[in-house]
Amino acid sequence: MKVTGTVSNRAGEILIVEDSPTQAEHLKHILEETGYQTEHVRNGREAVRFLSLTRPDLIISDVLMPEMDGYALCRWLKGQPDLRTIPVILLTILSDPRDVVRSLECGADDFITKPCKDVVLASHVKRLLSGVKRTEERYSRESITLAFGNSSYHITADLHKTANLLLSSYETAIEKNRDLIAAQQELRILNECLEHRVEARTAELRAEIARREAAEQTLRQSEQQLQHILNHIHTGFLVINAQTKRIVEVNASAAEMIGLPRETILGECCCRFIFPDLSGCPIEFPERVGSQSEHLLRTASGNLLPILRTASIMTLHGQPHIVESFVNISAQKQAEEERLALEKQLFRAQKMEAIGTLAGGIAHDFNNILGAIIGYAEITLHGLYDSPWRPKLERIIRISERAKDLVQQILTFSRHSDHEHKPVQPALLIKESLKLLRSSLPATIEIRQDIAATKSTIMADPTRIHQIMMNLCTNAAHAMRETGGVLEVSLKNRDIGAAEIVPDFQLEPGSYVVLTIRDTGQGIPPDIQNRIFEPFFTTKSPGEGTGLGLSVVYGIVKKYNGMVTVDSVPRKGATFQVFLPRVDDNLTFIQEEEEILPCGSEHILFVDDETALVEMGQETLRTLGYRVTGICNSLEALETFRRTPSLFDLIITDMTMPQMTGTVLSRHLLQIRGDIPIILCTGYSEFITEKEAKELGIREFIMKPLFMKELATVIRRVLDSVPAV
Repeated sequence: MKVTGTVSNRAGEILIVEDSPTQAEHLKHILEETGYQTEHVRNGREAVRFLSLTRPDLIISDVLMPEMDGYALCRWLKGQPDLRTIPVILLTILSDPRDVVRSLECGADDFITKPCKDVVLASHVKRLLSGVKRTEERYSRESITLAFGNSSYHITADLHKTANLLLSSYETAIEKNRDLIAAQQELRILNECLEHRVEARTAELRAEIARREAAEQTLRQSEQQLQHILNHIHTGFLVINAQTKRIVEVNASAAEMIGLPRETILGECCCRFIFPDLSGCPIEFPERVGSQSEHLLRTASGNLLPILRTASIMTLHGQPHIVESFVNISAQKQAEEERLALEKQLFRAQKMEAIGTLAGGIAHDFNNILGAIIGYAEITLHGLYDSPWRPKLERIIRISERAKDLVQQILTFSRHSDHEHKPVQPALLIKESLKLLRSSLPATIEIRQDIAATKSTIMADPTRIHQIMMNLCTNAAHAMRETGGVLEVSLKNRDIGAAEIVPDFQLEPGSYVVLTIRDTGQGIPPDIQNRIFEPFFTTKSPGEGTGLGLSVVYGIVKKYNGMVTVDSVPRKGATFQVFLPRVDDNLTFIQEEEEILPCGSEHILFVDDETALVEMGQETLRTLGYRVTGICNSLEALETFRRTPSLFDLIITDMTMPQMTGTVLSRHLLQIRGDIPIILCTGYSEFITEKEAKELGIREFIMKPLFMKELATVIRRVLDSVPAV
């Protein structure tokens, strides 16, 4: 043992008796951090010699030590009249409860198992030191007998200390277990081995230190320079040797962006992460040093990260180096992409709004033209019975009905039309659609149909079913436009049981009709199959499609509680299947027989701004037996009615007219004569609904184009509902 100088005997001085230098240093650190002064000896013999020179305030002793262990030291100490009041804490691994008894026998004041928490050790030391004065004033020892196992132990000790020691030991013992004890014993052996190796290595290092001192001075200067860079650059940076192109320094931000530990990046060639094609490399192109530019940083995962970089030159160890500083601009790039996407979406929305406005105008004008065609065809047909022209006129009327449905599709596209669900047989609609498609598809595309479910019925709008067919078939034809191919269309019944329902099969068990459309075109790539039903998503060239067709199909099918699936293999075509709920197949569709149209002799005022429609309306109503006054101007019609309001029994007026609309005209007419029945006709119902029209006092609301049977029925219903005068 080596004791330097004379240690003063003052409060707070603690003697550490520990043969392990590592454990001793740890205890010294804990106690000195708490404010105590410490001295260290390696075993009990050295402690006895130390105590002959000075008296500490407290002793912390290991138990297992060479020459004299902790029990022997404590027993000796408590036998010295001038030293026995010094508190003693024994430190050891609690491997056997008899250790506590031995501590009591030797007179220890406290017993702590290793390892222990710093705060626990400090607490025990504080408690013992605070009780030293009271112990010195009255030191009493009593003899007690403890029975433990098959043995009895006679202990002479202060009862208060004995109780404290037992309680402390018990508290510690219940926190430990034998597995921890085994680990601590193993760690002790390893620590002792390590200490021996450290001592051997320390001897070797002492010789090495002398040789490295000169090199360390140079290294410290270099570290100061690099530290200066770290302290002043808050973005990612790489320091690159301009001669070897190797990375010699990297900061945390750069390592995080690259996704590799700093140690892995150091020594790598700079082209692994930046300038893989040497484009913009400041080493190859020195004139680009100092310039700021956008570039791509290759990460550990192979991704390319957009960065804004700046290069500068500096000298380290007498050699030129490039300092690449850069920031991640992914967020800015993403924000820019989102802005462009929003602008594109806004443009599409504006385009859709413009298309909707245009569609409404087209619908209005087309319905007026179609109304004239239908009207004159029905007037001509009304006088023909056995004429060979009758089938041709009937064909014109049926085609006009399809044209009316086409107008409804235009209005549907522009979101200006509602749809009613009624029982329909999809087989008839599909066959009709295929007839229309045949004339529009090139001869290189063969159409094959297999319509098995000829009598099946669904609840739908015929126009929507036609829309599904046209969208899916035109897409299939587009896929085969270059090479030709086969378009197969089938309609079959299918009953789906509960066992067939899987998570991806979004249907309820029940009966369905399945429309299958298969082509032999180029197919759909697997990576975009989950996006084809998104609005505006299209693989067609600009001008060839809007990206709305499949989205509209998906919306219609979902509204009907159905499902649409796609199965495609590249270069082998695509198959779309539409599942629609089937209703009772026993529903009967009554074939309408030709019947006598309801007629009358009342006087009708017919108002429309289209001269052709007024002339057609007059002739149609006269064919039905009515007296008619036709006027092409709403203001003139109002004045005519104002002069002779009792002359007319019914007024039929268009909705959209210049100078005065049909609703405004109706208000004025009802102000003049409140009981006058009015029928409002329109080809475009954006500004008024049937409910709103009737709230104004209008009796009936009819959508153009007008068919003679519908018009005759509505007129008779309105006139017959008027109370007799």
